[in-house]
Amino acid sequence: MGLDFSGLPDHHGAAIYFLHDGSEQSRAEFERLSTDVSARTKKQIIVMSSDEHPGSDIIQFYSLQGSKFVLIVRDDDQLHHIWSDGEHFDPSVIAYTAEQVG
Repeated sequence: MGLDFSGLPDHHGAAIYFLHDGSEQSRAEFERLSTDVSARTKKQIIVMSSDEHPGSDIIQFYSLQGSKFVLIVRDDDQLHHIWSDGEHFDPSVIAYTAEQVG
């Protein structure tokens, strides 16, 4: 999974991070999205707020601009793919892209 500074339990392989903006509506939306994605892949899935630790640290680490993101992160902390504010978060596409990491 990588991102040792996050303090999250490390699992082998890529992870999918769902970073919402901290609002209740956004949290619920990203919880539903992560559930849809988890039905399509066995990759580790983490949902968190972008305005609290460790979500804000991840945004700073990758120098991201915005408040809503879906990140696929490789074991070595490289970004495999990113979706951000204004993009369509399609669970099938996210799961398919995550499976391409291996």
